[in-house]
Amino acid sequence: MREEFIELSTCLNKLNKNTGWNKYNLCLYKGEERVGYLAFLLSQKDKKASFRGIYVKEKFRRKGFSNLLFQNFFNYCNYCKINNIHTNKQKKPLSILILQNYGFKPINIKESQNVRIGFENDSIYLDFNNKKLETKFFNSTISKTNNYKKIDEFKDINLPYEIKINSGYAL
Repeated sequence: MREEFIELSTCLNKLNKNTGWNKYNLCLYKGEERVGYLAFLLSQKDKKASFRGIYVKEKFRRKGFSNLLFQNFFNYCNYCKINNIHTNKQKKPLSILILQNYGFKPINIKESQNVRIGFENDSIYLDFNNKKLETKFFNSTISKTNNYKKIDEFKDINLPYEIKINSGYAL
C-alpha cells in the first residue's frame, strides 16, 4: 500500500502597499484534502515576519503536522533571509507551547497570565492562575476546538509546561 504524498504550498494572499507586509498561508495537503495551514505576514523590506496563526483539521491533529508547518515556516523565513520573527498576542495554549519549543520568548508580558499545561490520553489539561481568565477561556471557541479540560482538584495530573497567555512572542 502506497502512502499518499504530503504537499506543501505557500500562497501569497495579498500585498498591502501601505505597510509593505505580504499576507501568506503555508498550506499542507494530503492528496486533494487540506490538512491545515499556517498564516503569517512577511515584510521583505524590513526583513521581518509575523506569525498570525495555525490550524490543523481535527482528524489530523496530534500527528506532528503543526510541527511540520512550523518547520517549513522557519525554512521559508530563512530562504527569504528573515531574521526577525514575532507574533501578535497569543491565546491558544498549544500554539504557545509550540512557539516556546522553537525558542520564542514572551514579550509584552504586563497583561499576560501564567497557565500550566499537561497531557493525559487525548485530553489537554490547563491550570490557570487567574480564575477570571480561566472562565473566559473555557467559554470561548478556542477551548472547544481541542480537547481542553480544567484541572479537577481530585485528579492528579502532571503539568510539566508553563506558558504565558495574552502575550506576544518573539524569536
